[in-house]
Amino acid sequence: MRTLLAAKVALYLKESLGTRTSVLSKLMDAFTASQEELITQNPNYVVFNCRLTADEEPIKLGVPCRALEAEVEKE
Repeated sequence: MRTLLAAKVALYLKESLGTRTSVLSKLMDAFTASQEELITQNPNYVVFNCRLTADEEPIKLGVPCRALEAEVEKE
């Protein structure tokens, strides 16, 4: 289930942001690194930070985990 949710989150981010694969990879690394803790804090909507390069400020992203999890369960 966790792997399917991660795939669903990746697809959500790709469709929402239109990011390149290299950027999407960094976003997913940041998400999966703190996924358990973040979902425990707020299972409906997970907000996480990601710094794409050392020179840039971190960006904050939100993911509707509960909704994506429901989609995974339907499939």
